[in-house]
Amino acid sequence: MASTIQNVVVSPSGTSYAVQLKENSAMVISTAELKATANVAGIQSCVLNFEDSIESTVPRVADEYLPFPLLQRIPAAISSVDPSQLLLGVGQVHEINPRKPIAVVNPFLQTFNLKTAQSISRQALTRTNITNINVAPGTVMSEPRVTHLKLSFDGKWLATVDEWTPSISDLTHILHQGMDAADERWRRREVCLKFWQLGEGNVWELVSRINTPHSFGDSTGAGRILDLAADPSSLRFSTIGDDGMVRTWATKSRKRDNVVVRGADGTALRNWDCHQAVSIGKLGLGDDDTFQENAPNGCVAFSEDGSILAAASGGSNDGLLHLLDPDLGTVRLSLSKMYDGDILKIDFLGQDLITLSDRVLLYDIASDEMRLSFTLEANVTTLSLSQKLEMLHLSVDTISRTFAIVTPNHLGTERSLSTQYSELAIFTTEQRVPVLSQSFSTLIAAILPAVGSEGYIVLDSAADIYTCFKQGAQVVTALAQSTTALNLDNIDDETADLMEVDDEPEDEDGEIILPAASSTNDIIDDSDDDNDETPVVTQQALSEIFDIGPSFALPPMEEMFYQVAGLFLGPPLKSAV
Repeated sequence: MASTIQNVVVSPSGTSYAVQLKENSAMVISTAELKATANVAGIQSCVLNFEDSIESTVPRVADEYLPFPLLQRIPAAISSVDPSQLLLGVGQVHEINPRKPIAVVNPFLQTFNLKTAQSISRQALTRTNITNINVAPGTVMSEPRVTHLKLSFDGKWLATVDEWTPSISDLTHILHQGMDAADERWRRREVCLKFWQLGEGNVWELVSRINTPHSFGDSTGAGRILDLAADPSSLRFSTIGDDGMVRTWATKSRKRDNVVVRGADGTALRNWDCHQAVSIGKLGLGDDDTFQENAPNGCVAFSEDGSILAAASGGSNDGLLHLLDPDLGTVRLSLSKMYDGDILKIDFLGQDLITLSDRVLLYDIASDEMRLSFTLEANVTTLSLSQKLEMLHLSVDTISRTFAIVTPNHLGTERSLSTQYSELAIFTTEQRVPVLSQSFSTLIAAILPAVGSEGYIVLDSAADIYTCFKQGAQVVTALAQSTTALNLDNIDDETADLMEVDDEPEDEDGEIILPAASSTNDIIDDSDDDNDETPVVTQQALSEIFDIGPSFALPPMEEMFYQVAGLFLGPPLKSAV
């Protein structure tokens, strides 16, 4: 199983098991062959569970808890090939305790159909421990976490970043040597940059894997990838790391003995390689070359035409931001006072550059002027860097020419997740006042621009999806209505009357009145046609009679005979009266 089993139910006939998994999915398994016959999965992102589950009462080794009350953001993307497909980085843990949130990993990629509200596929992006015994002596083996996920402009390539660090409990044995376990943990960190190509059956095939794309050297281990950006005009990605390097990644033809390698369809195969590298200063090391767990952040973003690559590092005290040439690998221009504190996110909207930090700034690159600037509230600026990185969001919609800002807020003085919620504000480049300001009852885990439509798609901490569209806009991505919105439990009198089976109308003498469009002869002819048809008996129907368990549990032979005979005899003949 892909995750922990929470419930098992046997069907009345004894032919199937219904298994409920912790990852928000249910599976039907045949009891005879133990093969899955159906799988129903919802959105498998993490949700906040405000009630203690039964599983929490079982004594277990303590998981690694987050140092601050925060909800980890969910790496997500919308496919440009099919705008109804939502790609999410998910894991095995579905419910999180808001009082003591754990560090959740998400080694899987889930493709979810927004129109049908059904899961399309689920595949591993990193190494997983599903098929192995994932429990070491006393602790659970940790898995990598996908920190970034981006799609190419044509939707056929996927770039992911996964990061793994050993558990603190696994390094306690080095304390007697006078070594710092926390420092040694970051030295043993593993970071991978992977490029996937969309194949047949909606499956992503791994093409290139770059281990430690940003490195400090052999003595200090792998550097983190702080941000990942996709070029909206060409097949190119960019990363910024702890080592202060901004790298641009592009494809090149795969060759063997100077001969281009081609696939079965004759197309040339490609690999990914570093195209350009620009240094903007080290970020992840202190003065004594030791790791900083809360090192400054870094961000990169491509302009809409791909001619400019903006890069910024949070270690700069004067808010320094660099405009790079991604083709030549040179710095075109450096701008100061572009952000306050640590840089959290940057993006382009036409000729305007948007930066998100303790201040939101909109800068016109063409006219060299600041068009919009305002400081966030004190309850946001006083958060830790890790809380800001996980719970503050910036998204840009190039169709509606708007950008959205998501900030966390809290009720009262308590800073736990149980009292926090998110606020969404959508701005245009022309005015300071937001065109939409909305408070959510939950925390927002991801916000994405709707591909092919004006607006945004929001995923919250309850695994619910919301849409923000302009009134009267042509919506390409139509969402399926959730079952909670259908209000199935509360049926009013009018709906109850519609759901009841109406009796056939009768006249005053009690005789049945036939519809005007039908006649008795027509009904008799239809019955004859149905009776002349040869019954079709499927293998599934026979398996429901015979494959119900071991031989000693089978019903009497006479009863089984009448069940099989009923399948081949078909329905009883209808009366022609």
